[in-house]
Amino acid sequence: PVLLENEANQLLTDIALQIPAEIALTRPNLNINQLLVEETINGQNALQLWEPNFPGDSTNIFNYNINSPREQNYKIIYRIASNSPAQISLNYNSKFFLTDIPNTSLDPNGVKGTYGSYTLIEGPIIRFSPGANIFSISSEINTFAIDSIIFSPVS
Repeated sequence: PVLLENEANQLLTDIALQIPAEIALTRPNLNINQLLVEETINGQNALQLWEPNFPGDSTNIFNYNINSPREQNYKIIYRIASNSPAQISLNYNSKFFLTDIPNTSLDPNGVKGTYGSYTLIEGPIIRFSPGANIFSISSEINTFAIDSIIFSPVS
């Protein structure tokens, strides 16, 4: 299910949950609205991520706070549009999980949006602790738009 923004960070133990990428935690000196790509086909805004300008470029990092009801593994699935091969990084507990993104405009099953064709890209399996979990995403290679992140419980 897709939940309202005030409920969107509460994971479930037996059902996959999709959260909008646009609910990233705000940071000082960054207006997240400038980075949103309006995607009317998705019913929400997508977040544009770009390759860092220099190592440690913090303007490229977006944080999320997710609540897990218990310690559990979740398969991460991204809904992304990219007009060229790219790479997304997920950082959780000081571990980096890299996922390659193909040129999604070549996917015949992609959903055409403003930034390109959105498709589901399977990411890592992450073991979240009970309670609040903060993780971040960023682009490592090229620019792309991310519409949502799906957390699918793994037994």
